[in-house]
Amino acid sequence: MTTERPPHITAEDPRGAQAAAEILRRHADGELEANITSAVRNFLTITGLVRDDEVVEEAPPAEGSRQAVDLTALDTFVEFKRRIGLASGGAPNPQYVEQLDDYLAQSAKQGRVRMGVLTDGKHWLLRWPGASEEVRLTRPYAFTLEDPDRWFTLHEWLRDYALGVPESLKPNREETAKHFGQGSPSYQRDIATLKAHYQENAGKETIRVKRRLWYDLLRTALGEVAYSTEGIDDAVRSAMGDRFAEDIQEMDDLFVRHTYLSAVIGMVVQASFGIDIQRLAETDPADLLSGRQLRQDTGLYGVLESDFFAWPNEVGGQPLLRTLARRVARFDWTEAPADTAATLYETVIPPEERRHLGEYYTPAWLARAMIRELVDDPLNQRVLDPACGSGTFIAEAVSHFIAAAGKTGWEPMEVLSRLREAVTGIDVHPVAVHLARAAWTLAARPAINAAAAAGHDASLSIPVYLGDALQLRFDTEGMFAQHTITISVEDDENTELAFPRSLVERAEAFDSLMGDISAYIERGDDAFLSLDDNHIDDPDERRTVEETIRAMQRLHDRGRNHIWAYYTRNMVRPVALSNSR
Repeated sequence: MTTERPPHITAEDPRGAQAAAEILRRHADGELEANITSAVRNFLTITGLVRDDEVVEEAPPAEGSRQAVDLTALDTFVEFKRRIGLASGGAPNPQYVEQLDDYLAQSAKQGRVRMGVLTDGKHWLLRWPGASEEVRLTRPYAFTLEDPDRWFTLHEWLRDYALGVPESLKPNREETAKHFGQGSPSYQRDIATLKAHYQENAGKETIRVKRRLWYDLLRTALGEVAYSTEGIDDAVRSAMGDRFAEDIQEMDDLFVRHTYLSAVIGMVVQASFGIDIQRLAETDPADLLSGRQLRQDTGLYGVLESDFFAWPNEVGGQPLLRTLARRVARFDWTEAPADTAATLYETVIPPEERRHLGEYYTPAWLARAMIRELVDDPLNQRVLDPACGSGTFIAEAVSHFIAAAGKTGWEPMEVLSRLREAVTGIDVHPVAVHLARAAWTLAARPAINAAAAAGHDASLSIPVYLGDALQLRFDTEGMFAQHTITISVEDDENTELAFPRSLVERAEAFDSLMGDISAYIERGDDAFLSLDDNHIDDPDERRTVEETIRAMQRLHDRGRNHIWAYYTRNMVRPVALSNSR
């Protein structure tokens, strides 16, 4: 079967108007639903929205169902009626809406998240799993075909909102907001699906840990300005009643949106390096969040990891990841600008909420001017942004370094190696780190691609870390602080994870060790072997790490280990940086 997309016809092509006129004629004559179905199918194929083999009629909405959807195009259900009830601006027949919603729910229950369209040929209504019972009749949620000569507006509505037709869109601020922002029906569908997954699994221990750590870091980043009632004692909680519940719900909603953002940003970065994320979504959707393929293809580490936002892989979220991947794959990300991640964030978190959270962004032009002014010897200076936010300064510093390195004649791997030491970012905000890592990586793409073209594996960990630049989140006091860094898990057993400072300061060795410990524990193997694998020979270092391994094994046995390797590896990074010269 061919996978090439059919050619789109232009707005001036008479075939589009002819196909639309036939749809409207059959609607006006009150013809049978099957006849309207046939006319719409013809419109879809003639205008290049779908291939003929991408359209199926009378298919069940789910395996085992005795019902049949009138037409399935790509991944969208289309249900036809002679009249859906939209007369003089009135609402559609609730029974018809309920029928389509039931089809979508059946499909979603079996792991296929779809869009649905209810139409009589003239009036078109968009639905999705979890859509509000209150039917919205304004665009982009609905469309009315009035004039066959304006057929291209229907074509665009179907392409962008109903079908999500694959095409090489250029990522810019307007298109990004249109397809991934809050006003997009696809966004609302995906958030509703993700929220349902979270609500069903919020009590799971691994997810509770991720959610709590995320909140603790967010509160450290933002202070008490937002959502400050979470974490209060039971007596005050009871007295607050509904207000406490509302605050918790707001935080849960933000956690879900942050999860959505991190997934989309990760897919964008992978696609920017030529990874076929749509194919990966079909073969190994979990890898869209873990980044194994990206590491294998590029040698890049630390771009995607199993962090706070990888929980959809634990709760059957793979169908949603496939759906997200299809949407991301509509764009050509190979030349995505470095501020793409920040743009995505701004489309999902509205301005008034960002202001409430105390989040402000430096314009790229200002960051560029400051970097040019202050970093006057980029090849011999080091840039550290200890509160890097979305990575605006980071991206400009990376680009500034690469431009200067291009005049030296250095080999590609030398450029990349020096760049890693030259530009570093830290932020305690759990989503800002995702944005900044993406910004660093996208800005460094010319150097990464040059190294690959020269036959080198980048073998590079991205130097942007989730961490507290003020070093307030672990014990740096006391008798042994000069030798040990201790992080409290804050569980009922008062578990502490201790790390030799001398090991933490060997960044690459520490990263490798923590990754191996986590992998060994996850597989049920002897995690103490990781000490030999990583040549941890110093007796004092071994004793300290052995105690930490035992603690991590206990956490794993209680379903709490999944996040700690990532968390500790990042949170202690400021210590290593503070002692480097």
